[in-house]
Amino acid sequence: MYKIFSIEEINLEKVNYLGPKKLETSESKYIFIPMVYKNNDNNLPILFQLPSIKLNDTYKKDNLLLPINTLRGTRTNLLKTFLNNLDEKIINDFKTQGKKWCKEMVSSLKNIEYKALVNDIDDDDQVYDNGVISLTLEDINKSLFNKNMESSIKIYNERKELINNKKYEEILQKGNIVQCIIELKGLIIMINNNNNEIYPYIKTHQIRYIEEKLFDVNLEDYSFLESEMEPQQQKVLLTQQYQQLQNNPNKTMLQRLEENIVESDESSQEDNEEINLDESSSDSDDSELIRKITQNDTSSEEMPKKVNKKFFNKKF
Repeated sequence: MYKIFSIEEINLEKVNYLGPKKLETSESKYIFIPMVYKNNDNNLPILFQLPSIKLNDTYKKDNLLLPINTLRGTRTNLLKTFLNNLDEKIINDFKTQGKKWCKEMVSSLKNIEYKALVNDIDDDDQVYDNGVISLTLEDINKSLFNKNMESSIKIYNERKELINNKKYEEILQKGNIVQCIIELKGLIIMINNNNNEIYPYIKTHQIRYIEEKLFDVNLEDYSFLESEMEPQQQKVLLTQQYQQLQNNPNKTMLQRLEENIVESDESSQEDNEEINLDESSSDSDDSELIRKITQNDTSSEEMPKKVNKKFFNKKF
């Protein structure tokens, strides 16, 4: 039994933990604490759908960066608040229950660092101001549970068609819009001498993507911006309109057109004066202007941005 929640439906007070499980590999020891959502008398998996997000990075190296910057601005703060509150809940719960979960496997909690759901990256692009969610499409934790487990992630296009192409970098391109269904399966505590970490185990179940489109526009009617016309053109047009409306009893409209024609004449005179001033400037002034422009020309080819992911770390 399961239900896919929207983030506003989730009451964090109903997020609970089940008994810890000990796991071990040749490199490290782990403790897995399953997490569930208490719904009446049922323990449901914590499945929820993220709001629509426009990708600012193409998928690469099993890492999909989702900026916390939704298409609907009102949901950006909702998502940011939800994830930050979830991080704080996990931290506080671990402080109160961590000893019970770890028992004899951890002698001290001071050396454990928490890797938050909300990541911070070093980039000046404002789209990253609220942080990012980092999703993996291949389950990096499957070796802890079932080494032979195949990836169950499903990717759909906007027509709800299942995409069998596993070359994610060809599908999840920068500029595309994605919707993701993810599951918070629990917490994983990695015990490895002085390198002890606790992090949420997030599994990506489904992704729906919508490709960025360029729309073709055919202008059928007259569409020029009159504000961009030259003063003389404006005068001709306004005069024509004035003549057409002379027999119209709407005096307010006629008065307005008369005023516009006068303004057009004044603007035309000002433009002519400016041209005469430019023509009267001396050759030395031109040379001085060219020299200053040459001295101030420090443009160079812009270097590509380098995105460095980093985690918020908190010690217990």
